[in-house]
Amino acid sequence: MTDKPSYNSSSMNCFGKCGYRYKLQYMEKRRGLGNYFTLKGNGTHKARERNFTQKITSGVDLPLGDCTDAAWDEILTQIADDQIDLKSDELRGKSKTAVANLIYKDTSPLVERDHDALYHLTQPLYVEQRIAIELPDEEFNLYGTLDLIDTDYRVGDAKTSKKKLSPSNIENGLQMTLYWFLAQVWLGRPVPGGYFDFIYTGKHVTATRIPWTRTIDDVVKVLARFRSMHDSIKAGNFNPAPEGSWWCCPRWCRFYHECPFV
Repeated sequence: MTDKPSYNSSSMNCFGKCGYRYKLQYMEKRRGLGNYFTLKGNGTHKARERNFTQKITSGVDLPLGDCTDAAWDEILTQIADDQIDLKSDELRGKSKTAVANLIYKDTSPLVERDHDALYHLTQPLYVEQRIAIELPDEEFNLYGTLDLIDTDYRVGDAKTSKKKLSPSNIENGLQMTLYWFLAQVWLGRPVPGGYFDFIYTGKHVTATRIPWTRTIDDVVKVLARFRSMHDSIKAGNFNPAPEGSWWCCPRWCRFYHECPFV
């Protein structure tokens, strides 16, 4: 092992949006608090994790009730461990029990739609697989935790959001490029691409699978971005988010209420 820093797609995304948040989260190891929206996503993710972990050997999906139970367990755990900002607009004035019930009520339809529309499409080979690789020719290394790799060696990932995504958002995304690169190096074989399972959390919940592919040219561009970020970090440039940025708000930033720039 080396003493070089290691980066992942989340750190790149964080640094690109707000260098100051990156400094707090990744360099000072400050935790920050989640909120109503992050916990809905975490609950939906935990349901998938529990289902697909057992499906590696069973080959069948869990009943819906087992998956919503997994989401409920995650919601209770994060609230009990004080990982959620109970002073946020959506949760202010509510007891922990009321918060748990509210978030579960709004999370269970996401799990249900995801379970019914997408679970059966996937036979996982690896689930929540952490992959770290060394880059001898770079001043940094890369890592990531892949939601899953299926039996066709495709990389799968999922997100919940009220903001609709287009196929072009996925096709050009840095995260999937990094995951594709990590999977190829770790597996030691070609990876055909993957898919992004998107659970839309608007008034009418939908679950859609968006396929994607990548080439080595995409990896070259992503490595250039990581080099640029690394150079900025070495120079001590941790600029805050530009004024008026939509992500500079309590909903999207765990450190908003303690930020000296807002």
